Amino acid sequence: MDQANTEELISKLISGTHEEFCKNIVVFLEITEETAREITIVCEVLKVLFNLYIHSDDIGVVDQEKYKNLVLILYKLLTLKYSVQQDDLESHIVNLLTVIPFSCYTSIIQTNSKNCKDVYQNMDMSAICVLLRFLDKRLECKTHLLENFSPIITALVRLVKSERLVRKYIRLQILPPLKDVMNRPEEGTTLRAKLCKLLTSPITELRDLVAELLFVLCKENVSRMVKYTGYGNAAGMFATKGLLGRNQAETAYSSESEDSETEEYQKYKERINPVTGCFEHSKPNPLEGMTEEQKEYEALKLVNLVNKLTKEGVVRPCRIGDDGKPEPIEHVLELQNELPKQQFGRKDSDSE
Repeated sequence: MDQANTEELISKLISGTHEEFCKNIVVFLEITEETAREITIVCEVLKVLFNLYIHSDDIGVVDQEKYKNLVLILYKLLTLKYSVQQDDLESHIVNLLTVIPFSCYTSIIQTNSKNCKDVYQNMDMSAICVLLRFLDKRLECKTHLLENFSPIITALVRLVKSERLVRKYIRLQILPPLKDVMNRPEEGTTLRAKLCKLLTSPITELRDLVAELLFVLCKENVSRMVKYTGYGNAAGMFATKGLLGRNQAETAYSSESEDSETEEYQKYKERINPVTGCFEHSKPNPLEGMTEEQKEYEALKLVNLVNKLTKEGVVRPCRIGDDGKPEPIEHVLELQNELPKQQFGRKDSDSE
């Protein structure tokens, strides 16, 4: 395409009403040769839209329709195939999805047509599949983790919070019914494993974002979260949200089960360590063969060692406060009164 034609198309692209502006993006791609230049132009347009909407205040009914039309355009852009710069285009689409109001994501899934391959409950999930593939690619990045991961995870969090079908579909892709119970949740190359690894990331913002995505996929159910991620991986989030050792409040999600326990899980679930989230072989009892006096001696020695570490500031033992969050103690013996409260009782079924 020559310079004159390109400038004419750009002029048409940015002219007219909001609706025409959005529709022209797709038309522009359909009639051009999909060269790097044309894709770059569309990316620049998406950048402009992002900057326009990032500071949007509360929206009215008319604005809602505009946003819904925009999401429909993003759906079309996600489901088109490009020969060049697809990753760049998808990246800008993801950025724009992070500033769409929660009530306007409906158009990201469409009623199934004959050509759809990714269908769930008679709805076309093609755009969601593209976003999940984009997430999988981004999770391979080893540098600039927050910049690479944050936009796509934020977009998915907003989508799963706003659209029930999207949440259920993404849950099946990221947290399918458990079969592999021999490896820890963070081990492997699945989306679940890659995300669970990030639950212990030193980058707090990223860790909290991933935890929020997984928690919503688990319908904000603590027992279910532990089942899929292991208590050790999720403990930081539970502490932040005040969910340690407390009865969980009712959530806004439906009570219907979205999971069925696999034969593999049923077979080994009594031997699954809830802290690590995987099967654990029986271990010999270290206290076996000891007299009561020896057990008492070892217990007191342990108390003294922990107390010494506490006084030196090496560790800070905590108990669970009334708000469900950890609070420091002054002496290690205070933990004795807290033991009954801190026993983690787990429910393995997802039907609660």
